[in-house]
Amino acid sequence: MTFPSEDGGLDLRAGFDFLISIGSKLDANLEAQRRLLRQLNNVTPVMYRTSASAPCPSPTASFALDLGSPSLGTFWEVREVAIGGVEVTTAAAGTAGLYVSGQPAAVGAGLGNAVDYASSLPNVSYYGTGALYVRPNEHLFAVIFAGTAGQTYVANAFARVYQDRVLEDWIG
Repeated sequence: MTFPSEDGGLDLRAGFDFLISIGSKLDANLEAQRRLLRQLNNVTPVMYRTSASAPCPSPTASFALDLGSPSLGTFWEVREVAIGGVEVTTAAAGTAGLYVSGQPAAVGAGLGNAVDYASSLPNVSYYGTGALYVRPNEHLFAVIFAGTAGQTYVANAFARVYQDRVLEDWIG
């Protein structure tokens, strides 16, 4: 594209102004695309699996299997939890409660922190979107009640990990 001047030559200044305006529009478009990609990246979940195992200390003692806690700046949307013996075919005596609380505790976890209960083991539970969240500084843990002394119990969870976002990040 040429920009004729009044004397019939080329007006370089008009050409530079045109290129600068195109460049600034491209920069603005590129920054908007980067911002959208950062937002997409920040709300796209990462799939995560965690597990814990321990032998039952005695048939009368309840004990906790701590499945962990999300890192600061993230939260878990739990989709599946399995609790039982070492294998899915292993008969495991006892029952299990699933809890979300600030600290895993075998005694005193309380009904206020309970999110599910398994009346027989092994047990696999599935949770829909938005049904079970674990925030930073909270732990997801299972408590085994009336297990078989010496038997190893296992709990595992599958969760989507999301980055926490503040509303200001979505503006501008």
